[in-house]
Amino acid sequence: MEVKILNEQAAISILKQLPYPFCEEYIAFERSRGFGYYIICDTEEKIFIPLKVSKRQIFYVGVFTHAPATTSGSISADKERDFVNAATALSANQFKCIRIEPGSTISVFQSYPDGAKAVELGLFSVGFDKTEDEIFAAFNSTYRNEIRNAEKTGIEIRYGKSELPAFYDCYADTHKRQGAAHEPLQFFEGVFNALGEEKVLCATAYVNGVADAAVFLIYTDYAGYYMYAGSAAKTQLKGST
Repeated sequence: MEVKILNEQAAISILKQLPYPFCEEYIAFERSRGFGYYIICDTEEKIFIPLKVSKRQIFYVGVFTHAPATTSGSISADKERDFVNAATALSANQFKCIRIEPGSTISVFQSYPDGAKAVELGLFSVGFDKTEDEIFAAFNSTYRNEIRNAEKTGIEIRYGKSELPAFYDCYADTHKRQGAAHEPLQFFEGVFNALGEEKVLCATAYVNGVADAAVFLIYTDYAGYYMYAGSAAKTQLKGST
């Protein structure tokens, strides 16, 4: 299998069909932060993977920010392994990467490069070929009751860029309570400015005028990704989350 760096300007229509780490706006955002960011492809098989390259001290490290994606059908585990092996070799040869890492947990690889260390990971995926009522009916009954209770109590949902400070308060507070690292506010401001309201949903749930929970969701026509969220230290309504 032969892979190469994609000429993005000649393939904008293709990238629009793929998850957000492939879109030109997100590529420009990562480059504005000082990272090398490339799309590796096998044009014959129509398989693509995004690579972010950063310098750590004197070494270069690559990150595949999403699992391989395609515009034609699905990718078998064997074909994905061959592609990832070839993409890893290109990253080492062309960008001098001493290590390749997976990106955030927004997608799961079916396979991994030869000689790599890996752990099992699962994600929830909900198809939007169902109605809102059908999706809601599949929720655990406890969650359905909590959501209904929140709606009856008069919870208010506010959307837009103006909600970034309230979202970040919930997000950062949640990570601090968990002792987990988290992104700075400037990261979310940068993503929102780069992708705009056409690809970002920032929403906050208010109870009695106080932010109770919030979410920052990135999406394209391909899929939406629930990656960044949080709640107040003392939530007033369980269903707000």
